[in-house]
Amino acid sequence: MSEQGDTKRAIGVYGSTINIAARMEEAAKAHDVACVISGDVAQALPDAEQQLLPLGHEQVKGISVEIPIFEYRADDGKSWEWPARAGSSPRAEIPV
Repeated sequence: MSEQGDTKRAIGVYGSTINIAARMEEAAKAHDVACVISGDVAQALPDAEQQLLPLGHEQVKGISVEIPIFEYRADDGKSWEWPARAGSSPRAEIPV
């Protein structure tokens, strides 16, 4: 973590965890799903087998090995879809 700028108003957070989180967001867009998580996060979730769909492995920029990735689905095991909203980009909370 570091402060940035002359007035030190912005705080930057760096490291592999933040890097992987950003890459999971990119992977979700690439796979056209709402939420992608890494294998480490998938292992940390208790009793989540029904909510996880393996998507394969991704090479993450800045990480030397490919990491397993999973789609995280809603409680009923179905893919979660973005609601359609006219005139704006889709934004909604993902049910967890």
